[in-house]
Amino acid sequence: MVSCTVKDWQGLVTGEATLDLRVASEATASGILHRAVVRQLANSR
Repeated sequence: MVSCTVKDWQGLVTGEATLDLRVASEATASGILHRAVVRQLANSR
């Protein structure tokens, strides 16, 4: 499981979420999650 901070569009912390990434180990999960968020933000432009 990976814990991450949830932020709104202004960058303010709104909470915390725990994600169960079954295909990634804890060591690599943060990098995979970061790439997914960056891809999603780039595609939304």
